[in-house]
Amino acid sequence: TKSRHSQEEVFQLMELYEAVFELKPEIEFIFDFESTKAVKLQALSSLVKLGDSIRTILSEFESTIQKDSSRTPVFRGGIHPLTQSAMTFISSLADYSGILSSIIVDNPQTRTSPLPESYFESPTSGNGSTPAVSVHLAWLILVLLCKLDNKAELYKDVSLSYLFLANNLHFIVEKVRSTNLKYLLGHDWVLKHTKKVKQY
Repeated sequence: TKSRHSQEEVFQLMELYEAVFELKPEIEFIFDFESTKAVKLQALSSLVKLGDSIRTILSEFESTIQKDSSRTPVFRGGIHPLTQSAMTFISSLADYSGILSSIIVDNPQTRTSPLPESYFESPTSGNGSTPAVSVHLAWLILVLLCKLDNKAELYKDVSLSYLFLANNLHFIVEKVRSTNLKYLLGHDWVLKHTKKVKQY
């Protein structure tokens, strides 16, 4: 937790976080004596630091998308490398949705959702609100879509820019449809964005 981590290491950190998180009740019980209290405090401190490291990596990933400065249009309006790499990472994050939800909710600095409830319509929790992990992953995809809008402007041929948007959004929708993202974003999200592909 003290060293700087690469994007790929987030999955190992989440597995470690999950292991410590599941053992937390036992750690608190076993090391509850004054003589072993330091062990308990160290374990709980490590859990907090792991959560911070994971949130930092996610924040840096979002920043990486926003700062992507490649100015060369993809040949014939094809799939942009940023779309492929970002969606591979986001769909992998969806496989860890259970523990990722705890990490996001556990953040004392969690901002209010940048997305309205109507953006989802289907993946709601028992209290009727959209789960934090669904909001977070949908936000990352929205950041990617905004970046792709900017990259579409690089084409001198307007029809080619729309083809670029159609191809990339179709790729994103198919990635959502074929991974655990479909359960987190919901059927309505897929339908909305499929309609957008057709509009493009």
